[in-house]
Amino acid sequence: MENTSVFQMYHGGVKWTRIPREILGSKKNRYEGGVGIYFTNVYNTAREYARGSNVVHLVDIDRNFKDITKVDLKLSDVVNFVSNCRGMKNKNAIIKDLQNSSSRRNVDFVGASVLNNLIVNHEAGAGNVGVEVSKYFISKGIDAYMDRHSGEEFWLVVFNPNIIKKVQIVNPKTITSDFKFVLPIY
Repeated sequence: MENTSVFQMYHGGVKWTRIPREILGSKKNRYEGGVGIYFTNVYNTAREYARGSNVVHLVDIDRNFKDITKVDLKLSDVVNFVSNCRGMKNKNAIIKDLQNSSSRRNVDFVGASVLNNLIVNHEAGAGNVGVEVSKYFISKGIDAYMDRHSGEEFWLVVFNPNIIKKVQIVNPKTITSDFKFVLPIY
């Protein structure tokens, strides 16, 4: 019987000995969709990230995750977070952009995805800052960001590793003609 409470994605990288329970800091320019653990529904993309001695994992993700695009945050709370986030670069520019976004719509909130985009665009999420951003998103009930990357390919950026339910390694020697190189997205 198929488990309908999850959907599957691929992850290419270092072999996991267990399901990750926290986000690690990213290097500069290595978080183009936000700071988190990256998944794709395309095997060959994961294989590229797994080059060398790394592996491709097939991962079960909780279907009921909360997407960042569905969450609005109170402007004053977001500004407070950015102001107090130690080590975050370009704080003033990010705050100004947050305020402009809120002002243009004449509201006192911003979409959480706006903060995520600003952190990416201002290259402000490297290292421990990214860990703190992920923790902030989790504290607001945000689990991940699903993004259509191109064509049939989707990327899932996971901020909350608790939505990862199962991990198994894909053995390239067992791939046959009926292998799902592109997984359906929930």
